[in-house]
Amino acid sequence: MRNYLLLIVCLPLAGCGGVATAVRFELPPRNVAVVQLADVRAADQKLTLVVQDAGSTVTFLGDDAITPPGPDLIRNWLSRAGPTSVEAIKVVLRDFTVRIAEGSAAIDEKAFDAATRSTPGSDALSALLARFAIGGIESARASKSVQVSIVGVLNDRTFVGRATANFRGQVTEENIKQVIVEALDAAIKDLSEDEATRKKR
Repeated sequence: MRNYLLLIVCLPLAGCGGVATAVRFELPPRNVAVVQLADVRAADQKLTLVVQDAGSTVTFLGDDAITPPGPDLIRNWLSRAGPTSVEAIKVVLRDFTVRIAEGSAAIDEKAFDAATRSTPGSDALSALLARFAIGGIESARASKSVQVSIVGVLNDRTFVGRATANFRGQVTEENIKQVIVEALDAAIKDLSEDEATRKKR
């Protein structure tokens, strides 16, 4: 019975420090045909990758985790908010990186072992469940960062859009979407400012 109650407590804690692994945008239809895009990103940018070491976990969301994928998002943003002085928009996409970094959820092993030994009725299963619960709590406390980097070339003009945000607890789909949108908007702003500078010359 005691272990059953521990299990009920542990299950909600399991997801309190998690990270969303898929992002979906609901975008209105646009005339993206005016944007001719060449995707020259490295192949490893197009697939989701998880890199783990002793201190952290870093997740790179690829095109398989983002709907619509990065190139289509760029085309959508350019078709609705890109420079208006060009009729045909020719884009080379060099970088579209969505990086999520999580600090490891560390458990004080000595304190945990001492607490387990001093708890009446403690057994291997209850100790395992307790470790699971503590791991969830520590994960919720750990800082997580979402970084998005976009680099491309439009009609021989390089543009860059970057955005970063830090979170504690669960990193939701909406959190990630927010940072991607900020980076897309920054890329459009970079293009617009460059175009305004050229017109003044």
